Parts: sequence; structure tokens; C-alpha cells
Amino acid sequence: MLVDPEHGDYRLQPTSPAQGYGCQTFGPRSLSGESRDNLQAAPAPTLRVARFDAGGVIRTDTVWDADTVRVTGDVLVADGITLSIAPGVRVEFQGYYALRVAGRLLAIGTSTSPIDFTHAHPELFAVDTTRVGCWHGIRFDRTSALNDSSRLEYCRLRCSKAVGAEDRGAVIYDCGFSKLRIANCVFEHNVGGYGAAIFCDAQAAPTIVGCLIRDNHALRGGSAICSFYSYPKVTACTIVSNEVRNDEICYGTAAIESFIGKPWVRGNVIVMNTSHYFLGGQIYEGKPLYVTFNDIEDGYAGEGDFNADPMFLDSGEHPYRLRSDSPCINAGPPDIAGLRLPAFDLAGAPRVWNGRLDVGAYEWSDPAGIGTDAAPPAIAQLQIAPNPGGFGGAATILTFNLNRPAQATLTVYDAAGRLVVTLLDAFISAGRHEVRWDGSEPALDPGAYFCRLTVGGREAGTTKLLHLAR
Repeated sequence: MLVDPEHGDYRLQPTSPAQGYGCQTFGPRSLSGESRDNLQAAPAPTLRVARFDAGGVIRTDTVWDADTVRVTGDVLVADGITLSIAPGVRVEFQGYYALRVAGRLLAIGTSTSPIDFTHAHPELFAVDTTRVGCWHGIRFDRTSALNDSSRLEYCRLRCSKAVGAEDRGAVIYDCGFSKLRIANCVFEHNVGGYGAAIFCDAQAAPTIVGCLIRDNHALRGGSAICSFYSYPKVTACTIVSNEVRNDEICYGTAAIESFIGKPWVRGNVIVMNTSHYFLGGQIYEGKPLYVTFNDIEDGYAGEGDFNADPMFLDSGEHPYRLRSDSPCINAGPPDIAGLRLPAFDLAGAPRVWNGRLDVGAYEWSDPAGIGTDAAPPAIAQLQIAPNPGGFGGAATILTFNLNRPAQATLTVYDAAGRLVVTLLDAFISAGRHEVRWDGSEPALDPGAYFCRLTVGGREAGTTKLLHLAR
């Protein structure tokens, strides 16, 4: 269960049975540029430190793995060097500092442990041109294509500004670099001159997929994304409630602003973004050929585009999830080949449900037929006994509880991630459930196996089972 092996990404998916097994290597935590021999290695996850400070030039491959990384000055990732940031890390900028990437950045969180980029005092952040309570974003300024791809996944990026001489791209500034993938990230409460979330320039063609871009403020243009002479691929995002504060009614702008560029905009919800431009609209200077299967307020001329209330859930941890009656369900591009969608959406649900992509950052899924308006089932931990099993002819019993009826799937994988057997795949009642399995069909070799429970389209747990010879 690898993320994207066809394109060289051999990392494990969040639900892979191999998660948590094998070896892991951690690089140095110091950023001072000293030799590797003088640097202290970062601790293993079970011994994660609470906090350390970072700043300056990163000259060796480095992992930031702490509860909080305090950025005390501008950071430069040198050409040919990789900075990796572990899930759950809070990257806390102490001032108006930037993270500049001349090499490679891997900031890869999970749906349950996102990486948080913010300022040390977000309560001081204001929608203005001051440099208080804010940081200066992540900047790829003509990063060499000889570096491997940079990736930001499941990151929350907030309280960043681009003001003054460098006023383009409040959070992401991408000039002339295309090996950048931004997936399942949240951009919120940022301020920039142009591109309050992302600015692309000089033939940049990053991939932006599954992101929520909301409540950002552009002082000149492009309240979400600016594309100047560039070709960003914007797919399955929710872009909502961003504003351009430029009061010049003749300045053409919108949530997505293009100038001599061709942004690919596919399968997005783009609504409730405001500007003072007298013609209005959510996309400025887009090409209908490249703007397709979107829910766009005021409509658009591209294939499959429509204008409808997306019917957000408007509650819970993910208020921009879709209601069961949303017109965005199964309204995305019918052909997803080449879109490089993540396996899961922003909330951790399967990205494509019922055969076709939904429009926006969230995939509606409800095999139980009760609607996402209800809370997901509460599930007691999957229990296995005996464990180890497979001896004396006794069956292994897998036990779990549901608080309401739901579709449940119980599968077994071997250590290589291959499906061995599906023990359960049915709509079942609330209450306690037992599944008996003796390991005889198919006959198993001794070793480690992994039992995975999925309820209502969401992973509910994976438990290791040791199977012994009879």
C-alpha cells in the first residue's frame, strides 16, 4: 500500500499494515552548519523532545522532529539538501522570518497529526502591512530542478504575510520551480500583496490538490492563488471566503488571478470570494479549456462547470465537508487518470467514493446510507485473542463494537502488504461483533499478519497478529 509508486513515491499510505514497523533514521537537529560528527542526532519518536530552536543555513540532510521547532531567524535549505519535518510538529516562527528552499522540503503530516506552520503569537496577527504576529512564508525562488520533488502534505499554514519588497505569495512563493506538490493542506488567515496563499511566477507548474484555502486576504490581487506566466495544476480544492482588499474597481482580479498563464483548475469548489473588481467573478483570465468540472459562483464556461450552493456541512472539525444532498457529489472530472489524487481527502476519508471524484477538498462517503450529517460510528478497539494464534486448532477471535449500524470490512494482510483474506464485508448492526478465523482458508505460513477494520469508509484500526505453526 504505497502512496504513488508509479511516480516514484514509495512511502506508505496511512492505512498500510507496514506502518510502525521496520527501521527509521533521523538526521541532525542542529542547523548551525557544523560537521555531522559534532551534531546531536534527533531522538526516536518515542523520545521526541519538547522543543528546539532552528535558524540559519541547513547544510546537511536534516529532520525536524519535536513537539515545537522555534524558528529564530531566516532558514535556508541549501541546494542539494533535504529538510524533512515529522508529523505533528508545530513550526513556530518567532518573527517575520522565511523558510527558503534551494534544495528539498518534505513536510509530510497525516490527517490526525498535521504539521502546523504558524507564528509564536498568532493572537497579534492582523490584516494589515505590519510585521507583527506573522512569518514570511515558504519560498522556492528558482530552486534547481536537479533536486528531488518537494512535498507539503497535511500541513496547516496560517498567520503568514508577504508585505514590503517581497509582497508576492504570503505562504508559498514559487518562482520557476515545478517539482512541488501541495496536497491536503489548509491555508487560512494569511495576508499578501499578490497571492494571499500561493503565488506562481516564471513558468512554475506546481501541483495543488485537495487543499482548503479560506479566509485569506490579498492587498492587491489574487486572494487565493496568483499565476503569472505559470501553469499551476489546481485540483479538488475548496477555495472559499477569501478577499481582495484592493478598492480599484478597474483592477482585474479574483480568488484565482492569472496573467499570461494557464492555470489548470479542475474539480474545485470556488465560492464566496470577494473583490472590488466591477466585473466580479471568481477566476480572472482563466481559459475555459483548462477550467473544468468546478462549482464556481457566478458560473464559468468550461466543460462540466456549474454554479450551485455546495451545501457544506457547516459544523464539526471539518465544516466544509459536503452534506449528503450536495450537488458536488460525483460531479468532478469523470476521468481522474493523471490527476495524481492523494489516496485520502483532507479529513482522512477515501478520496474517490462510488466511482467518481467529488468536487472540492472533501469526498462524501456513506456506505451505511445514513448521511454525513450524523457523527461517524464510535468504534471500540479491534481485539484479537488468542494472539499469537494458530496453534492447537483453536480459532482466532476478532472482536469490536459499533454504536450504530454501518458498513464494516475486516481484512487480513501479510507482511508484504498483500491481501490474504476478507473476513467481513457487510452492513452490520450496532453492538458487539465477533469474527472467527482459524487461518486455514487460505492456509498460512507462520509469521506476522495484520488485521484491518474499516467502518463507514474510514479506517478504524489495524492490529498485528502473530500466526504460529500448528
